[in-house]
Amino acid sequence: MSRYDVVVIGAGPSGTTAARHLARAGLKTLLLEKEKMPRYKPCGGGVTAKVKNVLDVDFSAAVEDTIARASVAFRDEIRFPVQFSEPVGWSVMRDRFDLLLANQAANQGAKVRDGVKVNHIEIDDAGVRVQVPGEEIHAEVIVGADGANGIVARAAGLHSERRLGAALEAEMELPNASVEHWRGVWHLDFGAVPYGYAWIFPKAEHLSVGVGAFVQTKQKLNLRRLLDQYISSEPTLQNARHVALHGHTLPLGGTRRRVSKDRVVLVGDAANLVDPFSGEGIYAAIKSGKLAAEHVAAGLRAGKLDLADYTARIQTEFTRDYRYAEKLGAVFYHMPTRLLNIYAQARPLQLFTLEIARADMDYHTAIKKSLRQAPRFILRKSWHKIRGVGK
Repeated sequence: MSRYDVVVIGAGPSGTTAARHLARAGLKTLLLEKEKMPRYKPCGGGVTAKVKNVLDVDFSAAVEDTIARASVAFRDEIRFPVQFSEPVGWSVMRDRFDLLLANQAANQGAKVRDGVKVNHIEIDDAGVRVQVPGEEIHAEVIVGADGANGIVARAAGLHSERRLGAALEAEMELPNASVEHWRGVWHLDFGAVPYGYAWIFPKAEHLSVGVGAFVQTKQKLNLRRLLDQYISSEPTLQNARHVALHGHTLPLGGTRRRVSKDRVVLVGDAANLVDPFSGEGIYAAIKSGKLAAEHVAAGLRAGKLDLADYTARIQTEFTRDYRYAEKLGAVFYHMPTRLLNIYAQARPLQLFTLEIARADMDYHTAIKKSLRQAPRFILRKSWHKIRGVGK
């Protein structure tokens, strides 16, 4: 039997961040990962600029491409570029990115054990007991960073009803010319998937191509068929070869659920912290891991493990704004062509995208500003048409 102050289950961005900060705070920390690392993780690998604001780690060694442009489309009807004044994000492969973060946690003093499956968890007033093959691990606190269907949330009774999106992604080898065509660009096609989009994210020597749906409806989508149709329709993806194909669920944020109780905190996907408009989850994973470490360390120092304040903090930092993101998605994904045409010609709205990517603006503020900007744009466009007719 081994004893720790905290055991973290799952070595994705949320778990590795929590482990790093817990170890830095002087707590005896164990990080468990069921797969041998580095391991492939289904994910577009888009790290937005705001990650740099919360991740005090140099992750440049894991960067496959730096992104300063976007390409936005709706099938063949709409296609336009968006140029930003600075990088809006970076493309990474999650195996290298997560391994880098796990090594940083180890450098701070966390014990990292990979290839270890958790069989059972018990949580009571005496502490936490985690059973792995051939061993039982005791801890004061457990951090659930084990994803949408993780064992920690179920063991703690925190696996409440959720809103789930879905995504399917292929890593694709193509001729060099096709890869270079997308160098420095994130491409989003909102006509490829109902209530979502298809994406092309460039990596160092290949492309990540996927489809995701983020608005729950009664309509059941066949993502494999939609991905195949998109690949067939996109000229730059001809003669591509699938290297890997993986699907995953997206636990969408915006629901007021508990993500902590005595001795337990949930982070990242386990806490339903995927952006319900964009499907992005790495930023919230890292920030929630950092917040969880702060609350756990403070509770252990004070000798009072009432972690309800962590749930309140998550609701303040994420839930309120994700509710606005959800409302934005409900409107946008039901009339994308109309709104994309406005976005294509309204430079201020495009700049809001950069501010959201940097976390300089939240969805609530962006929606308010967009509603103020859009009428001006529509009136100005109408005036130009009238003047043109007059001539």
